[in-house]
Amino acid sequence: MDVTQFLLLISLTFFFAVGSITTQPLDTDSLSSSFKCLANNATCEALAGYVPLNTTTLAHIQSLFQLKDLNSLLGVNFFPPSTPENYTIEANQTVKVPFPCRCINGTGLSDKVPSRTIVAGDTFYKVGNYVFSGLVTRNGSISGLVTWQQIAAANPTLDIYNLTIGHKFRIPLPCSCDEVEGQKVVHYAHVMAPGSTLEQVAAEFETRSDTLTRVNNITNPSRIQAGQVIDIPLKGHGKINEVPNSASHKYEVLQPCIKSP
Repeated sequence: MDVTQFLLLISLTFFFAVGSITTQPLDTDSLSSSFKCLANNATCEALAGYVPLNTTTLAHIQSLFQLKDLNSLLGVNFFPPSTPENYTIEANQTVKVPFPCRCINGTGLSDKVPSRTIVAGDTFYKVGNYVFSGLVTRNGSISGLVTWQQIAAANPTLDIYNLTIGHKFRIPLPCSCDEVEGQKVVHYAHVMAPGSTLEQVAAEFETRSDTLTRVNNITNPSRIQAGQVIDIPLKGHGKINEVPNSASHKYEVLQPCIKSP
C-alpha cells in the first residue's frame, strides 16, 4: 500500500465516524468479508440481505440495486406477483436482493451493480449515509454488507474530497459462484444480527453449522460478531425465479457458474 492509499483509508475511517463517536465502534477489520470464489471469471446470480435504516419501498430498492424488473425481487422474497412497486418496506426489515456476481482472482464481487453516478451536491458522507444507507458499514453501531475501505479498494480512482460529477463508482457486494459439497447453490450475503449464533442461522436457512464454518473459514464459531457478513449457501437449481412458490429457503434459484467468453 502506498502513502496515498494509506491516507485515503485513514480519511475514510475518520470521515464516516462523524456523528457516531459516542457509540461503541465496530471492529470493521474483523467484520470486513470477502467470499471465496475459485472459478476465475465465472458469473452467476447471488443474493444479499439488504436492511434499510429507514422506511422505503420496493421501487426504491429496485432502483438502488438497478434491477431490470420488480418480479425477481418479488420472487426471492415470496411476495405475491400482484404486489405493487410502492409496497412499503419498514426500517430494519430484511429484503433479499438478487444481483449478478463475478469471480476474479479467487474472490466474488457484484458485477458492476449497484453503482452510483455522481451528481451535483454529492459528498461521500451523503452517498454513504443516505443514498446507500444500510449497505455501508460505519464506525459506531451501523453495520452493513461492505466497508468504505472495500469501496475505496474497488474504486481506486475516486477522490473523496473532490467527487467528479458524472463519475461512476460501484459498491462491491460479496458473493460467490462456487458449488458447495458438490451441489449448486445460491450464495446469500447475510449480516449477523445482535445475539444470533451460527447454529440459529443454520437452522433458519436449513443448512448445517459445520457447512457455514467451512464455507466462511470460521475457526471459532463462538467468536462470531454482530454485524459480521457471512456466506450462506442456499440449495436450489435453475435461475432465480420471478414468481414466488414457497415459504421455504430451498430456492429454485440457481444458475450454474458460466465462464465468460
